[in-house]
Amino acid sequence: MKRLMMATIAELAVCGVAMQANAYGYDNDYGRTSAGTTPLMISICNPVQLPSDDYDVAGLRLSLIYGLCNDFAGIDVGLLNGTDGKFSGIALGGMNLTRGRLYGLQVGLFNGSLSDQTTPGSCSIGVQKGFVNLSGSFRGWQDGLLNASVGSFEGVQTSFFNGADKMYGAQFGIVNHANELHGVQLGIIYGIFCGNIAGSVTGCQIGLINYATRVDKGVQVGIINIIADNGWAPILPVVNGHF
Repeated sequence: MKRLMMATIAELAVCGVAMQANAYGYDNDYGRTSAGTTPLMISICNPVQLPSDDYDVAGLRLSLIYGLCNDFAGIDVGLLNGTDGKFSGIALGGMNLTRGRLYGLQVGLFNGSLSDQTTPGSCSIGVQKGFVNLSGSFRGWQDGLLNASVGSFEGVQTSFFNGADKMYGAQFGIVNHANELHGVQLGIIYGIFCGNIAGSVTGCQIGLINYATRVDKGVQVGIINIIADNGWAPILPVVNGHF
C-alpha cells in the first residue's frame, strides 16, 4: 500500500511538471503577466529575492523565510512557499500556499490550494499532507489533523476532522462533514468512534452518531442514526436508511 501511494505521488508530480512546462505564459490562473522563466529562485523574504516575484519558476526554489513567484514547476523548499498562479511539482515547507491549481504534492504544517472552485477545469489534482490542509475543488488525497475542501472533492480525506462541500469518495476521521455525500463516511480513527454529518447522502455513514438531512439512497450504521427527512422513522438505533 505504501509503495502504491509513493508511486502515485511521484507520478502526479512528474505529470504536473510536464503539464506546467507547456503552459507558461498562456494559462496563468489569475491572469498575471509573467516577466520570464527562471530555473532557480532564491528568496530570503519577499521582496528580497532573485529574481522578482513576477517570474515563473521551472526548476528549484529555495526560500529562507518567504518566497513568492508567478507559476511554478519543480521542487519548492522553504519556510513559507507562495505561488500566485499554478503549482506543479513538490512543495516542502512550513506553509505551502498556491492561489491557483495544484498538480503534485504539498507537505507542510499548513497546505493551501485556493483555486476557484466554481470555474470548470479549475480542480487541483494531487496530495496534501500536513496538520491543516485547505483546498477549493480537489481530486486526490488529503491527510492531516484538519482537512477542508470548499468545493467538490473527489478522493480520500483522512484526519481528525474532514469537511467538504460535495464529497465523492471517502472520509475517515473522528468527525466527518459534507453538504453532499456520494460515498462513505467512517467516523473512526485510532480506534475512536465518533460521528458523521451530511446534508444529503448517497452511500454509507458508519459511526457512533450519524446525521443526515436526507438519504437519497444509502444506509447509516451506528448507535444513533438520524435522517431528518425520513418520515415516520427519523431516528433509529443500529441501522437507518432509505432506498
